[in-house]
Amino acid sequence: MKSIGRTIDRILKVDPMLAEHLDQIKAKSQRYPSKATAYWRELLAFLNSDQLRQHPKRGEIAGIVSAPRKRANPVYTFDSVAPGENILGVVPEHMADYVRRHDVKTIKLAKMQVEANMTRNTALMARIAREETLLDISVKKMWLMLKDHFGLWDKTASFSIKKNGGATLVMVELPPQQGLRPRVLGPFGPDDLRRFFMLGPPDGDQGQP
Repeated sequence: MKSIGRTIDRILKVDPMLAEHLDQIKAKSQRYPSKATAYWRELLAFLNSDQLRQHPKRGEIAGIVSAPRKRANPVYTFDSVAPGENILGVVPEHMADYVRRHDVKTIKLAKMQVEANMTRNTALMARIAREETLLDISVKKMWLMLKDHFGLWDKTASFSIKKNGGATLVMVELPPQQGLRPRVLGPFGPDDLRRFFMLGPPDGDQGQP
């Protein structure tokens, strides 16, 4: 949702004379952010009131309210395929979309965990505990789909999801590493990303999802 406070500030740059009413809405939205939807309705009702229907800059104000917010490109944790690595195949697009969504959720959850630890926000910690359970279910479902598709159930090697040539995701068989048990590696889990944000890449993975 767009910020109602920033939207009001932009409207007031067009017409400072509207401050008497708009400042009240902005103040209430800052005091009770959970009621943002109600204050958006109040703002729109005011902008559509009879006194503003003939406003000389009504079109400009309407453009500020309706302008879509620019969406930032998501950041993922996938490494690029290294030279010599064995690519088993391209991850089908519907599965790749699932993997990317999981990756974004994992990053968001790890950032929330860092915030909760720093602020000792117990309500946020409770929310994180629930989201971590959902994320654990998500990653199991993700690897069930991928292992079925690539036939990995009887394999003893290690595997990872990596990017190859831009946004394309591929399944890669990792070279044998002495002393490591066979495993599958995907996007970071919440604990790994939490350590990454606080201390650097997790031990042994060197930042590799």
